[in-house]
Amino acid sequence: MFFRKSLRGRNRAVSCLTLKVADMTVAQLPFAVAHRTGPVEGELSALVPWWSITKSVLAAAVLRLADQQLLGLEDRYEDWPFTIRQMLQHTAGLTTYGGPVYEQAVANGDRVWSIDELLERRKARQLIFKPGKGWAYSNIGYLFVRQLIERATGRELHRALDQLVFAPMRITSTRLATTPEDMATTLWGNASGYDFGPR
Repeated sequence: MFFRKSLRGRNRAVSCLTLKVADMTVAQLPFAVAHRTGPVEGELSALVPWWSITKSVLAAAVLRLADQQLLGLEDRYEDWPFTIRQMLQHTAGLTTYGGPVYEQAVANGDRVWSIDELLERRKARQLIFKPGKGWAYSNIGYLFVRQLIERATGRELHRALDQLVFAPMRITSTRLATTPEDMATTLWGNASGYDFGPR
């Protein structure tokens, strides 16, 4: 997920990006913008990736759906032995994606695995602990959160997030990355070098 902020000025570097919601400053993000040569006049548009902060946005969307009584946080997720709340809190016992095979596939630029293939390769059905009895960061859990949001709203994720989170907060300049080309357009454009696996 990206936040786009327009910046005006003649400087070759910008030291801080300020995120405002409804005229209230909610975040200041340090970064620098470099230009090829000389000063630049007019408007610069910086596309800044949110990385895993996106999970907070997904969680907020689920909480809005719970508030609207479209789902319950204590509901089981489909036929899995954990609740929606446990998925949000990384206490469901799910593994994450990563490991040598995955990281090599990313490095090689191989085709993106289907969801079914990802779950099979990562043996997602083999929980790493009993739900609620541990904590493990899980991108797979948040893949399920995405599917949950899309099913509950009947909308694609970006439209659902606009409806549930961004529009009520008057945030109008966000979008989702869906291709490597999207990644390459970010301020920290490192689509080929970013390792999507766990550390």
